[in-house]
Amino acid sequence: NNSVGGQTWMSIIRILDELKVEMHFESRIQEITDQGVVYVDAAGNRNVADADTVINAMGMQVDNDEVMELLTVVPESYAIGDCMDMTMSIDHAISSGFTYAMEL
Repeated sequence: NNSVGGQTWMSIIRILDELKVEMHFESRIQEITDQGVVYVDAAGNRNVADADTVINAMGMQVDNDEVMELLTVVPESYAIGDCMDMTMSIDHAISSGFTYAMEL
């Protein structure tokens, strides 16, 4: 149901905004260092964001090789949502994300 997904998405964005979570859409992570996350934005600009926790939302086009690589090189990694199962409903994907987020 698109309207439920849309409402859920907007609720999540509002909460993240209230918590002052820095979000970068249409960006690609290049490196995670002790200083933060090095990423390239949609315009091709290289940036560094201070971070102690990184959530890499990879979208609905899952690259299983990339997911497996991240799971083997990043000490604490979780594959959740569509990344785990493309048949998953939006509510189940969000629920699995919430479960892991509570562990952070």
